[in-house]
Amino acid sequence: FRADSVYDIALGVKREPVVSLKPVGPATTEVFYALRSQGFLPKLVDFESETPEELLKHPVLVVVNDRWMARKVQEKLAAYVEAGGNLLLIGSLPTKDETDHYCHILADELGVLGGTFPKKSVDQEKVLFEGQEYYLGKTIQNIDIDKKGETLGRTEAGRPAIVSVKKGTGTAQIFPVMFANHFKSQAVLIKKLIARLGKKPTVEGQDLLRVIPKANGKAFVLNIHPVPVAENLTIGAEAVECELDPYSYIIVDW
Repeated sequence: FRADSVYDIALGVKREPVVSLKPVGPATTEVFYALRSQGFLPKLVDFESETPEELLKHPVLVVVNDRWMARKVQEKLAAYVEAGGNLLLIGSLPTKDETDHYCHILADELGVLGGTFPKKSVDQEKVLFEGQEYYLGKTIQNIDIDKKGETLGRTEAGRPAIVSVKKGTGTAQIFPVMFANHFKSQAVLIKKLIARLGKKPTVEGQDLLRVIPKANGKAFVLNIHPVPVAENLTIGAEAVECELDPYSYIIVDW
């Protein structure tokens, strides 16, 4: 169990004081568990202090943000995408810097327009993506893109809800809603967006079981429920049939 953990995606965490008391804190936690539920193994990273070279070690970087982001961080994320990184920005497109002054560097570099929120909140907001409707329950920030971008999803009212922009050799996706993982379909939506960035989860097929792959080729499969659970999993390239008693675990090769 002490073997090194395996990660397949990076989740950027803001390090500002009392971040856990701000909406971005719980939203980041919600995104973490959404990723885990879909078989991803997120590594928490300090995207604000990592160097551009360190950021590029993460082929896909998920960042949950509110309206504030330091100027240098906005510049660094834009450079990350241009150099080949793939960014999924959830929460809010930054409109202010660390001094509370208006700052749209990241938006300008990506060719994303807007940043305001509708005057009237839409508590039952839904998004249409790839022909399927996903309930969000949160108001989506107003955004638009220039001719170089692509609108991936729209609200019921037709507003852009998810956009994708190519810059240099990388891609940025903007999903401007303070994520709350109320339903499994919301986590599935995140998985589909990341798939468009060329990344699949290490674990497929898990629903009730929890899987912890290790770098030594072993994986812990846990049943944390009071009933037996049987699932057919794929861990890496290995297909594994698992049937576990309540509150039990097994160790498998992968």
